[in-house]
Amino acid sequence: MRLTEIASLPGHEDAAWGVSFNPQRNLLASCGTDRTIRLYTYTTSSGSPEFQFHTSVPTGHRRTIRAIDWHPTGSTLATASFDSTVCLWEDEDAEGQWECVTTLEGHENECKSVGFSNDGALIASCSRDRSVWVWEVGEELECIAVMMDHSADVKAVAWHPVEEKLKPSAAKKEIPTLLADMRSEAERNEDELEVPPLQEPETVWCLAWSPDGKYLASGGDGGGIRIWRRKPGTSGLSSEFEETLHVGAHAGPVYAIDFLAPTDAMKSAAKDGSVALLASTGGDGRIIVWNASNEDEAECEDIPRLRLEPVAVVRDAHGVSDVNSLKWNKKEGQEGVPASCADDGSVKVWKFEV
Repeated sequence: MRLTEIASLPGHEDAAWGVSFNPQRNLLASCGTDRTIRLYTYTTSSGSPEFQFHTSVPTGHRRTIRAIDWHPTGSTLATASFDSTVCLWEDEDAEGQWECVTTLEGHENECKSVGFSNDGALIASCSRDRSVWVWEVGEELECIAVMMDHSADVKAVAWHPVEEKLKPSAAKKEIPTLLADMRSEAERNEDELEVPPLQEPETVWCLAWSPDGKYLASGGDGGGIRIWRRKPGTSGLSSEFEETLHVGAHAGPVYAIDFLAPTDAMKSAAKDGSVALLASTGGDGRIIVWNASNEDEAECEDIPRLRLEPVAVVRDAHGVSDVNSLKWNKKEGQEGVPASCADDGSVKVWKFEV
């Protein structure tokens, strides 16, 4: 298995912070410190998608655009900015010009992340002001909840893929004691990937749900990836999660992680089977694709423990730059194509080959 670069796209004038594939249209969006949205189109007539720059949208945000996310219908793009606002963008006119149709205000400090719920009915944002805001999407967006449960700035939000469940990440997380078998897995990755020993507690930078919603992955500034699963006997809004795995992944902070449901070809190529693929990246400039599979002895558990095995590694993916964002294309027929962006403003597209 390998990860191959298939496109290096005209990037931003300063650091690029976020990438996101449109779930319905052949569009890739990126955002950055230069306060613009850049859009790229792609065609799929050949074996690999072919990308080209489409347009740059000057947003009017007063500061860095830190994160972007598409509505599930692909009709709307949300931007979260350090100017404390969230804007919603649509290409309303016949010429395809993108316009800000709504500005969401309320945060008192930098917005760090934004995300639409799986059904598109809700949108959430988080901020350095330690709050998470949730709005109901409609003709008039209405704030329906403000959560102030964190004691430090909130860096990421991630909606559950099935339920209307929101998981935010805060700056510090107290980590429970790890089991011995988790330690041995971490030590193995320290040797193979040349990463430092695990640290705890640590700043949590990113979150991602598995496609089936049974697992939550988090990445921290110590270079580790943690896997959490729902505790037995809990469900719905009363769910509780427990950490079941902590592995050494990167020689710097983990800034982005994203799950992908494997295709049949990916499942058959994985020697231990595959529940999901997990891509990670961060401050060491590497992109790693992990195969997530169930532990052999876990047949009796309702939600088995996961193990992670690195199956593809790209070093210096963007030269000497930190890689800030990484997202799989989850559009049907385009699985296995992630995009990334970095401190040097560049945007790249990759193909995972089995």
